[in-house]
Amino acid sequence: MSITENNYIYGLHDSGGEALMQGKGWVVITEDVGRNPNDTSGANYASIAQQGLTVISRLNNGYGSTGTIPMPQYYRDFAVRCGNFVQASTGCNIWIIGNEPNLEAEWPDGNPIFPSDYAACYKLCRNEIRKRPGHQQDLVLLAGPGPWNATVKYATNPTGDWVQYLQDQIWGVQKFEDVDGVALHTYTHGHNPQLIRSTEKMEPPFENRHYNFWAYKDFLNGLQMMNFIDKPIYITETNGNDKDWPGGNNGWVREAYKDINAWNQQNPRQVIRCLALFRWRIDWLGYSIEDKPAVQEDFKGAVQKGYTWHDKIAPPQPPPQDIALAFARQTATHLQAAVASNQQTINALTDTDNVEEALTYAHDTATHLTAATESNEKTLAILGQDGHNPEAMQQARQTAAYLKLATTTNNNTIAALTAKR
Repeated sequence: MSITENNYIYGLHDSGGEALMQGKGWVVITEDVGRNPNDTSGANYASIAQQGLTVISRLNNGYGSTGTIPMPQYYRDFAVRCGNFVQASTGCNIWIIGNEPNLEAEWPDGNPIFPSDYAACYKLCRNEIRKRPGHQQDLVLLAGPGPWNATVKYATNPTGDWVQYLQDQIWGVQKFEDVDGVALHTYTHGHNPQLIRSTEKMEPPFENRHYNFWAYKDFLNGLQMMNFIDKPIYITETNGNDKDWPGGNNGWVREAYKDINAWNQQNPRQVIRCLALFRWRIDWLGYSIEDKPAVQEDFKGAVQKGYTWHDKIAPPQPPPQDIALAFARQTATHLQAAVASNQQTINALTDTDNVEEALTYAHDTATHLTAATESNEKTLAILGQDGHNPEAMQQARQTAAYLKLATTTNNNTIAALTAKR
């Protein structure tokens, strides 16, 4: 794993109930960040992370008619705001962009969010987050659609099927490697523990969709069909879809975690890393378990089982072309630095004839040229093994020749300055 993640599958939506997990699990936090690109505020999740728990932060443009993501003309502003928030925050390296984009209640001013719209916004946000210092390896998760919501219909999805909506979100991003993982939601219709493994299906045209907890399997089977596997999956909301948790300590929570553990054992290439109960805090929705001691006991009973997830598949290596491109960009960065320090050498000699200062800058130039040469050699080695881009290979060879000449000339400059000193 590129970042540290808790290996237990337990989770709570909202902070406050961390003691129930005793360091074994996850906390999902939802944030209203807005879309002001000049807003540089963030959040401090360190107190949660210091307990050994992993934080997942959901970044929303807003709630209700504000839209979980904004209108398309504001996607770039929202992306910059997300980057600012991430940069200013501590204790978190996993982020969800928005929430249930197929749900009408999440649309900006009632304007539908089509999968292609969400994909465009997601890509901008992911790029902005990952270019921030210290967050290059952060996981930026796709917000899964709400199950059983068929409100977004379009030409290739006339019924508004939520599983196809998820597939089309990913197709909209285009490259699987540009999606770090997916956040999903699943529920039952009532708190009877037997509903966790209910095989009940829906009425046409959704007779192939589960009506209860196994809705998550519909999503994951849909991802399997498009060969989108070996990716992190997080279920960031689950409950009985029944206000006030009337089941109490009846085993619903224990059965839910038992079922996810069974899925993980049977599907090592599609592991679910967490299942977060919605929700801890008291609010007007009525789903709080902060004031439900019996449900808390059910949850603690599940935690005692010690269910964990394991990465059984090595993360796929990026294509050789992408690795070569990364080294080529490093070469360009070092060359820019070499040009800048060489100009300072010239300025020191032209303006004040300061040999000592000029010599210092010339040595800096030598350091940058050496680094550029090393990264360009790595580019050459990868392109030579891959053999699919002769044009890029020729350009890298030409860069090597220029670097050799520049290094020789700079060494001569150093020798002349040293003799003059």
